[in-house]
Amino acid sequence: MALGSKTGKGANSSARTRRTGDEKIYLNFGNIGSSLSGLISVVGVSRIWLLIDEWSEVPFDLQPYLAALFRRTVLPIGSITLKVAFVLSTFLCLIIIKLKSTEFFKNLLFKHYSNSDKAIHDLNSANRFIQVAFTQLPVFEEFVRAVDGVPRDALNLAAKVATKAFGQKIAAQHVNSCPAC
Repeated sequence: MALGSKTGKGANSSARTRRTGDEKIYLNFGNIGSSLSGLISVVGVSRIWLLIDEWSEVPFDLQPYLAALFRRTVLPIGSITLKVAFVLSTFLCLIIIKLKSTEFFKNLLFKHYSNSDKAIHDLNSANRFIQVAFTQLPVFEEFVRAVDGVPRDALNLAAKVATKAFGQKIAAQHVNSCPAC
């Protein structure tokens, strides 16, 4: 129902809509993707860069939905490059990287050990294996730092330090006396 209208030069109108019940808002990812593809062809460029800055300012509960929108609509289009920027404390980044690296290499060494014919059956977890093989957790962390994220180097260094330790737990001097690769 039109509330007001004007005719002639500068005509404008407004309308009011009344809704009842629960509204459900949804996005049709297919239509959005098609529209973005169409936009690229209309603009006539070979690549569009979509830059999102300050991702950390997007409300935390909205981030997964927005990420899903980008994943389903923007990423399938080969001519759109998506870059998301955010500030994360450098200290926090280093802690996260250290924890993930430590877990990765702990599991890598344990899997190789448990598949060998020298494996002892009561060592049934990666954590237990590291406790038995290394004198202290910081020694294992030094081992992880020494291999610089390269799994092949980790396996080579593990063989070298185990040979140096010769039946004893691997200590800091064993890790520090061997080149990583």
